Order: sequence, then structure tokens, then C-alpha cells
Amino acid sequence: MVPKSAESTVEFGDVDEQTQEALTALSDPKCRAILASTSEQSLTARELSERLNLPLSTVYRKLDQLSAVPLLEEAVQFSTDGKHPHQYACPIDQIQVTISPQETRATDVGVSFK
Repeated sequence: MVPKSAESTVEFGDVDEQTQEALTALSDPKCRAILASTSEQSLTARELSERLNLPLSTVYRKLDQLSAVPLLEEAVQFSTDGKHPHQYACPIDQIQVTISPQETRATDVGVSFK
């Protein structure tokens, strides 16, 4: 099923709720851009906003969505200036979705971590 907009929910058949949320996040181009940007190095929300040319509010919403699944790891960076920006990194090496030829839904989802 194709979503009506990037913010729509996509139904993926008989998968558990967390898998459903992960697949929904992966179907979102903004979420995929965040995952790609954080796959090589940890970035803050502000860095992601600037790099991807997205509003900071959108970046935070997508970071929450990806962290909840969890497709993204969050860490606090402590600094001597008293600021403690959160950094985000994608721990995923590979995602594989299997769709049975007899079905129109995902039948298996596998995630390999770095």
C-alpha cells in the first residue's frame, strides 16, 4: 500500500507493532536520509538539520521516531562549556525485508548491526 503522504501510516500485514513502526520509518525518505547521514559518524540534531536542509522540528520528530524503533542510537556528548548535545548514530549494517511471492505483505524482516 502506498501512503497518501510522507506522514501517513503504511500497513505491512501480519507483523508485530515494532516491526510495523520500523518499516513505516524506513518508508519515509527523511528518516532514510537521517539514517544514511548517521551511518558513518554521529551527528547532532542541529548538524542533521543543516546537512539535510530540514527544519529542526522535523529532525527532532524523525529522531524520536527512529530512536523508538530502535534504528538509531542516541548518546550525550559532554563538553567543558556546559553544553551536552545529544549525538545520533545509525548502528545498522544491513536491513533485509522478505516478501513472499504468494503474499502482498512482508513475511520476514532481518536487521544486522555493526
